[in-house]
Amino acid sequence: MKYLKLYVQPEGADTAAMLGDATLGTVKLLLKVLKVSPPGSEAPASIGVVAPGGRFMEFTRIAEDRYVVKYKDPERGISAIGSMPLSRVFECLESFFQGKERSVCLPLMEKW
Repeated sequence: MKYLKLYVQPEGADTAAMLGDATLGTVKLLLKVLKVSPPGSEAPASIGVVAPGGRFMEFTRIAEDRYVVKYKDPERGISAIGSMPLSRVFECLESFFQGKERSVCLPLMEKW
């Protein structure tokens, strides 16, 4: 079973809190219960996962079945952002845990 570092940022917080290792199943569950952030929130609630090398994906829920996904790979200088339904978020998350997000997720996102 693969683990990645998990962090959360409550709505209105200036910084995120690193919670430790999490499995794919744990992150999927947290995404389902993540609170919808109100439009225009300066610091929306979000959760994220960090892989070795500093790659990360961060998720903010903006509607009942809509999430903003941010992706960054500092080693390759890639940053992207996109809005997608939970089913696509799960696909991106699964590919991220497998290290294949560049072929699955990046086509759904714009450079950031």
